[in-house]
Amino acid sequence: MKNKNTQKGFTLIELMIVVAIVGILSAIALPSYQSYIEKSRRVDAKKELLKIAQLQESYFAQNLSYANSLTQLGFTDDPLPSEDEYYNLVVFSATPDNCNTAGNPACLTYEVSARPEETKAQSGDSICTEFRFDNVSRKFAIGSGSTTWGTTTAAEKAKIDECWGK
Repeated sequence: MKNKNTQKGFTLIELMIVVAIVGILSAIALPSYQSYIEKSRRVDAKKELLKIAQLQESYFAQNLSYANSLTQLGFTDDPLPSEDEYYNLVVFSATPDNCNTAGNPACLTYEVSARPEETKAQSGDSICTEFRFDNVSRKFAIGSGSTTWGTTTAAEKAKIDECWGK
């Protein structure tokens, strides 16, 4: 004789175990996913910096001077949003000061910068908070807590390599 009280379905404890497992998997997977997304969005900054560097070299070939602003390169905005709008681009410095203005000498150097757009999710990227590129093809990167640019230490060189994808 069969028991008419057989249960069908899940008990509350079984359901809670499944919820706990899903929670643990989410806690592990979400930070990894966010890190992957941040890394993929860095391409937006690097691509735009290299495009501006190419325009700077073309400008130099025609004018024997680098541009000291993005508007001199033909852009309407300065700072300029990147193509995917995760970064803002600006000619960070050109030397000597006030170059390419009336009565002043030509710009002999330039440095262009890409900083994350503050209203976009990429502003949470704490490893590579800013990218820079200069007229001699030096690549720079800075992260939160770092105050210097350059490659004077192995740690700085490692950060630059990580941000630029070497």
